[in-house]
Amino acid sequence: MSALTVAVILLIPLVTLWWESAKLTPLVVTSVSLTPVLLGYAELDALNGTSTALMYCAAVGFLVAGHLVHQSWRRLRRHTAPPPSADNRPRRSTPGVIGFSCIVVILTFYHFLISGVPLFSEDVETARFDFTSSGLFGIPGRMFLFGLPFTVLLVSVAAVRRTAPVSRTLVYFVWGSYAITCLLGGFKGGLVVVLTTMLLARSIVGRPLSLRRAVMGWRVLVIVGALVYCGLISFRYRSLGLTSPGDVIPYLATRATTSAAAPGYLVFSRYGTDGAGGDHYAQDAAYFFRKYLPFIFPDDGVTLPFDKTVSAALYHTPISSTSFIVPVTVGAFPELVSNVGVGAAMTGMFLIGVCISYFVSRAQLSCGAFQSALFALTVNLLQIYILNGNLVYTCFNLVLVGLFLFGLYWVCHIPWALSLDPSTPRFRRAGSRGPSAVGAANAGLVVLDD
Repeated sequence: MSALTVAVILLIPLVTLWWESAKLTPLVVTSVSLTPVLLGYAELDALNGTSTALMYCAAVGFLVAGHLVHQSWRRLRRHTAPPPSADNRPRRSTPGVIGFSCIVVILTFYHFLISGVPLFSEDVETARFDFTSSGLFGIPGRMFLFGLPFTVLLVSVAAVRRTAPVSRTLVYFVWGSYAITCLLGGFKGGLVVVLTTMLLARSIVGRPLSLRRAVMGWRVLVIVGALVYCGLISFRYRSLGLTSPGDVIPYLATRATTSAAAPGYLVFSRYGTDGAGGDHYAQDAAYFFRKYLPFIFPDDGVTLPFDKTVSAALYHTPISSTSFIVPVTVGAFPELVSNVGVGAAMTGMFLIGVCISYFVSRAQLSCGAFQSALFALTVNLLQIYILNGNLVYTCFNLVLVGLFLFGLYWVCHIPWALSLDPSTPRFRRAGSRGPSAVGAANAGLVVLDD
């Protein structure tokens, strides 16, 4: 492994940390998450005499540059997030927010009730990807994947920004439900996902956690606990063949580096860097149209998404309707290169960086809790997309889940809105700074507080 390559890889998160004043913002979290993957590419390059790691580093550099350019433009225009309020915490939450949160939580647990709890399944490795067997058009599974993260962002924003009265009890309830379901989901990174969402919530409400505070006090125990859970759940995965605690650390190191890089590296070696003119995006779109709209596009049983095609090639799995094809994370950049070529892919990474900065700023500046949470969820999905790839899947779910959450949110608010007297001072729009928007600042954000 080249020392120069390793130095370039490690320089990227250091630059982002310096730019963000050592705060764990979405930019820093994204660059740090990509670091072990880049080290995996460097190791594969050393084994095969290639240079994909430096090309990927350039792509990450474009992503960071896009983010920094948009941030600099924002600062020139003096766009700043509103400061957190300091009012007293309300004892009660808005009925509409309570109803919305409870429905999302109930749908999530309904998914586990009907399809089973992956953590307690005999085959955790495959059961964790069963998101549709709970029925109801896959809505309960989508609430587990996207609805509950949206809800924790919603109540956190509402609590600090006073966009709606939200009590400490409701925030504890939603965050607790989120942590429990992430544990029950059977994914190795279940608690890491909770921590990442917490860091995103802090950035959105204007309280990004500093690196110094993250490695001091009780937060270290939380981070260590998340890593311990990751190691313990690995023993439940049959294909890994782990037999003793001494096997865990080497496995986790390999999983974070070479195993994470292998699918994207295969894409570079198999499809080259010239691009296929968007054929793989078309392949994904055909698959998801048939999956989500089977009454319009009948399932032919043959079309697979691009990541499953890569997985089948990587693990030599026969492509059939009965084979379990291990999900793999191709990554945004390799997927872009395979579709549009390396030059356009670099531009795409730059635009993704701009988009992350733009949606973070919109989440910070939006007056309504729903709008802020939706923009924050978009940032969260972009962060996942950068690591995992599958642009079509990301866009499909963002649109479908966003529309469902929007409809559910306003349906939950209709009875409460009709019960209010328009002549009273309490009848104000969301985001009001008057008495009607009492006191939710700091409410329940004890999970986020310093």
